[in-house]
Amino acid sequence: MMSSLQNKIPIGILTRNRPMNLYLTLRSLMATKLPVDVKITIYDDASDLQIAREFLYSSQKIPNIHLSVPDVLAHNMPDPIRTVDLYGIKDYFKVVSMRSHQGVFHASLEALRDLLRGSYAKYVCLLQDDILFIKDWYIRMTNLAKTFNPGILGGISFGCATSECNNKKYSIVKVQWTQAQCLFIARDLLEIILPELQKFDSAKKNHFDLSICDTARMHGYNVLVTQPHVCQHIGDSSLVQPNKCFSRKGGRYSKNIYEPLVLAKNLSWFS
Repeated sequence: MMSSLQNKIPIGILTRNRPMNLYLTLRSLMATKLPVDVKITIYDDASDLQIAREFLYSSQKIPNIHLSVPDVLAHNMPDPIRTVDLYGIKDYFKVVSMRSHQGVFHASLEALRDLLRGSYAKYVCLLQDDILFIKDWYIRMTNLAKTFNPGILGGISFGCATSECNNKKYSIVKVQWTQAQCLFIARDLLEIILPELQKFDSAKKNHFDLSICDTARMHGYNVLVTQPHVCQHIGDSSLVQPNKCFSRKGGRYSKNIYEPLVLAKNLSWFS
């Protein structure tokens, strides 16, 4: 008989050189109604900043770190303390280090392959390192996935029509594509498309979300997004487009969230 750990939808978090954002994402994640036996793995796309490596691979104190909380979101965050002492997460989380920097596209594929190998669950969850959650995001997405059986279920979609939805009853909207910040992806879909996506040249660094959604629809799978959204993007910069300035007006933040975001006081819950 499969263990409950193998049946729970595993969570992978992709990160590179953003320890402050990852810290907030982990604090929010631990404050949610997450089953205690859900497997969480952090996938590091070869971070090379010293502070990032200290946060991921040590347990030492990193004092007086300024958190990057966008001003437009600070009023929606519980106690958005801007300067904190970070402590390395080596003793609390499994961190998989990629051999070299691959970019979001191929790093996401590697993370998904590893998530599939470690679980028999029907779906796997891939997160980016710059989101905050409502308290029961995992339960809502799990229930919606069971009900509608999509190929891909997104927890947030910003900068497109679905971000303007006014329906406060949780359901889904069918879309052409959704951002990669929070995805449930079906195992049977991944087993079909991972070999296809892997054929892209290693120089391809971005547009993972567009590629996986397009390929899913080509194979007859639906791409759905929760309505309202269950998480919020907090990033104010992009590793894929580092020279581009983003703002709320520019569509980087969802306005379609009707429950408070949660944030734990520290990371001790995982110890």
